[in-house]
Amino acid sequence: MKTKVSLILILTFLNFGLSGLAQVNQEIFEKVKQTPKKDLISIVGKYEVNEQIIKAENLVFHEKSELVFTNYNVPYVVIAVKNLKFNAPQVRSIVRFKDYDLVKLKGQKGVNGGNGANGTSDGSNGKPGRNGGTGRNGLTQKMPDIYIMVENIATDIGDLGTFDWVIDGNGVKGGTGGDGGDGGSGGNGSKGKKSSDGFGTCKRGGQNGGHGANGGKGGIGGKGGNGGNGANIYLVGNNASINRLTYAQYLNDGGMEGDGGKPGKSGAGGKGGKGGDGSTFCSGGNNGGDGSKPSANIKGQNGNKGKKGQLKITEREISDLF
Repeated sequence: MKTKVSLILILTFLNFGLSGLAQVNQEIFEKVKQTPKKDLISIVGKYEVNEQIIKAENLVFHEKSELVFTNYNVPYVVIAVKNLKFNAPQVRSIVRFKDYDLVKLKGQKGVNGGNGANGTSDGSNGKPGRNGGTGRNGLTQKMPDIYIMVENIATDIGDLGTFDWVIDGNGVKGGTGGDGGDGGSGGNGSKGKKSSDGFGTCKRGGQNGGHGANGGKGGIGGKGGNGGNGANIYLVGNNASINRLTYAQYLNDGGMEGDGGKPGKSGAGGKGGKGGDGSTFCSGGNNGGDGSKPSANIKGQNGNKGKKGQLKITEREISDLF
C-alpha cells in the first residue's frame, strides 16, 4: 500500500515541478523544536504574522481565511502543526506572503545633466547642456522557502475528502527601472557688441548675437528588474499526511518581469543673444539663433521573468518536533 501511495505522490507532484524526495536540513528541524508551541492558532479573516516559524498543536482555518507572512527578510518560513484543521474545507483558505511594496524595488533615477553656461563675451555662443545619465536597474526580491510540516489533517465537520487550501509562493514582480536623468538646458548666447560710428559714416556695424546652445538629451531608462523566482515549497510529514497534502494547491511561478524605466526629459535649447544695437550711421546686428531641444531618448529594457520554484517532499514522522 505504501508503494502505491508513493507512486500516486510522484505522479501528482510532477505537475508542480517536483524534483524528487528531499532531505531537509537538520538545523531547520532543530530550530522548530526550539520554537515554543501554541495550543491553538485560529485563522479568521486575514491573520498576519511576522514570525519565521508558526508552531501549534492545532492550526484551524476558518471560511475564506488567510495566513499571511509579512517578513521577506528570512531564508525560509515554517508552518509546523500537529493537527491541521479546516472549519469549511470546501471553501478556499490561503497561505501567502503580504503583497510586496514594489516602490522599494524601483531603480534610482539617473543623474541629471548640468546646464550649459551662457555666452560670456560679446556675441559668443552658449554652451550645450549635458546629457542625463542612464537610470539604474530595477531590483529583484527573493522569496523565502516555505516548509509545511503536518502530522495530521482533519475537520470537525463531516469527512475530509478534499479541501480547498492554497499555498501561494509566487515570485515577486521585478522592480521598474529608474527613469533616465533629465538633460541640462542649453546656455543662452550673449548679446552682440553695439555698432560704432565714424565721422559721418559707419565705422562698424552691430555684432550678431551669439547662438543659443542645444539642450542635453535625457538619459535612457534603466532596465527593469528580473522577477523573483517562485518559492521552493517543502512538504514534510508521515505517509498519511503527505497523501492528504496532495489535495492542496501549490503556486510557485516566477514573478513577472519589471518594466523598463522612462527616459529622462531632454533639456530646452538656449535663447539666441540679441544683435548689437545700431547707431546713427550703422545698422544693428542680427539676433542669434535659438538652440534646440533634443528628441526623447528610449525607454529601458524590461527585465526577465523569474523561474518557477520547486516542490519537494520529505516523508518523516514529525511527532518529535512537538
